[in-house]
Amino acid sequence: MKKITILFFAILLINSMSFSQTAETKANFIHNFCRLLHWSNGNEFNIVKIEIIGEAYSENEIQPFLDGKEVFGEKIETKIVTLSNIEDCNILYVPSEYNDLLPAILLKIINTNIIIVTESENMIDQGAAISLIKITDSFGNERLEYQYNEANINKQSVYISNDFKGYGITEIITREEVVE
Repeated sequence: MKKITILFFAILLINSMSFSQTAETKANFIHNFCRLLHWSNGNEFNIVKIEIIGEAYSENEIQPFLDGKEVFGEKIETKIVTLSNIEDCNILYVPSEYNDLLPAILLKIINTNIIIVTESENMIDQGAAISLIKITDSFGNERLEYQYNEANINKQSVYISNDFKGYGITEIITREEVVE
């Protein structure tokens, strides 16, 4: 677990240095989510399945950065899907251009162990488990972080490690809220 924590911290550090490798950074986050979340049914697949919503998802393509990687000795397999052919998987990645499908996706995955990861801020308030978000510091530097909704994750019978909780954001506080 110590190695996972160090690896995750290193990814966050690298991420803050260069935002130009967004797709690879998003893939690294998702890869680490697979390590830091624990599905109650174990991994009945003997493979980690990640599905990506989209007809031909190409902008910020994360698929090549995930295919062939391993999580605890199990290979990651990715697949591009549409709403109609979502299958049982560990993580369903929803690019921002498909945010409008989230209500239908939530209905489709009821009673599953699928974790929904989006790439838009505050989608966790609409039912997603995790949202990858851009944070801009006071110097104008951007970095990728994630916010999560513990209740949405627990609804899918997935348990969160303390390391996952330690690096994520449960809510965004704006500068205006800090001043008040």
